[in-house]
Amino acid sequence: MTVYEARQNADQVLDVERKQPTVTYLAHAPFVNEEAFRASALGQRGWHPRPVSESPGKFQLFSRNYELLKSFFEEILPEERPLFLANLRDRIRQPNAFDVIGGDLLGSGKTDRTNSELPLVAEFIAREGDPSDLLRALRDAALRPGLTDCYCTSKK
Repeated sequence: MTVYEARQNADQVLDVERKQPTVTYLAHAPFVNEEAFRASALGQRGWHPRPVSESPGKFQLFSRNYELLKSFFEEILPEERPLFLANLRDRIRQPNAFDVIGGDLLGSGKTDRTNSELPLVAEFIAREGDPSDLLRALRDAALRPGLTDCYCTSKK
């Protein structure tokens, strides 16, 4: 697969992710009780501001679209992988990286009113690329609902 084909395929996967997010996280073990769940990062979804978790390994990422992106990434030559990652970083700057759910204006801008591809993009760049590149791309991005999805939550 050429890097051009991999980038085209990734764009198609991310367009689908924007409509129907696949990113979810599960704990490695069941929670002892409801209090333990509420104290976890999974139970804190929707909190603003949300506490920072210094132990991301406590939860396992599941996403069929992540696996697709990873398969494209692994099929291209190692020297072409930075081009693939650059394409993903460019999507962070695009204004249409999210879709609004519903038409009620009173709830506009809330993270539960949008679907976004950006949580998947952030996870992929952080895990397969250089996290500092992700932080630079976020710094240059305009704040919008899709980006707040990336910062605040992931869809169940």
